[in-house]
Amino acid sequence: MSVLRLLIPVFAIMAILACSNKEIDPITDPIDDDNANNKPPVAVFQVSLDKYKTTLYKGESTSLVSHIFPEVAENKKITWASSDEAIATVDETGKVTAVAAGEATITATSEDQNKTATCHVVVTDTYNVLFIGNSFTQDAIENHFLSLITTAGLKDKINLHWMHLGGRTMAQHSAAYIIGSADYYYNIPNYNTLKWTNTGLTPLPQTAAAYEWNLVTIQEHTGNKDAWAWDKYHKDNIESLIKNITNDQKGAPAFMYVMAVAYGDPAFPDIQSYSGKQSILQNNFGSDQILMYNTIADRAKKVLSETSVDGVIATGTMLQNLRTTSVNNNTSLLLPRADLTRDSYHMDKGISRFGAACTFFESIFTPIFGAKVPVPYTDLDGSVSLTVDYRTPVTTENAAIALEAARNAVEKPFEITDMSDL
Repeated sequence: MSVLRLLIPVFAIMAILACSNKEIDPITDPIDDDNANNKPPVAVFQVSLDKYKTTLYKGESTSLVSHIFPEVAENKKITWASSDEAIATVDETGKVTAVAAGEATITATSEDQNKTATCHVVVTDTYNVLFIGNSFTQDAIENHFLSLITTAGLKDKINLHWMHLGGRTMAQHSAAYIIGSADYYYNIPNYNTLKWTNTGLTPLPQTAAAYEWNLVTIQEHTGNKDAWAWDKYHKDNIESLIKNITNDQKGAPAFMYVMAVAYGDPAFPDIQSYSGKQSILQNNFGSDQILMYNTIADRAKKVLSETSVDGVIATGTMLQNLRTTSVNNNTSLLLPRADLTRDSYHMDKGISRFGAACTFFESIFTPIFGAKVPVPYTDLDGSVSLTVDYRTPVTTENAAIALEAARNAVEKPFEITDMSDL
């Protein structure tokens, strides 16, 4: 009997152990999840915005995007507020609308933990644009551009400044900004003459700090491989220039990259006299203009996707579109044909420059003002005289074709549109 008393506790322990090792059937043995349900919700630790500052033209809108950390936080509700709704308003989705010139702070606040993030908004009463470029920006804005602006009635709404130095690469732009070298020709528009006035040599940082810019355009040199090569070196040069300009602003401008152009097709007799550029086309692309264009377009895509650039001005695509039209087959000209260029790679100063001006106009101003290039074309600046550099005078008929080439490029910046029926 005493032995039995001793064994009973042993059997009890063995039974408990056996039960503890029993395999649970998820169907017949429901799991007690009270502990799981009683876990405290994951709290918001931080809120951030995709922009910490921005510059808007009055009436312009932008959308701020909030990010909650950690991502598994359960309550992600955000409320938005403006420090001065007379300057800028914000709705419940984070859409900011500029009302009047001045500065305001937009604040995003999490409902959970009351975490905040802010964006400083600068509102301008003129649309301020800074062009930084070489002769290919010059091709787009030197002729026709001011005439289009005047005809469209925009000259009193915009403030244009153009920093020019021929042949300069993005690496040189970036270095010049850091050094502060006074070697850029600083140009401002004269709407009485419809010409640009050179005000002298000026450093980039001085110009960048002169206004709160809404938009800055930048351009790589088209005369060598920098126009199509892409690696960390080229990416870093773009990012450096953007960062330095933005750091010199209270707000933050948008940036647009001006696409390069493919060199003239060797099939055009006059092209062959430009042996320097033809050797580049031959050595790098097997004299295949379309291959060169596609490589340039791919580079522009990477600039847009891998840097802080906000948009592309596809003058290179406009030219390629125009090359598919009857404008490029005009055999009545007294001058040699050069595939709508003046030297195998710079724009023809007539119809090609007009197409480039249209591309700039509708890429920059149409999204802001809703304005389109005025039609029919009116030659206000007297640029239609035929010279050796001019090659293809602008007429009412071919201006309409160039404008369509530009609009196709704005709509499809990385794709050639066949316009052979025009």
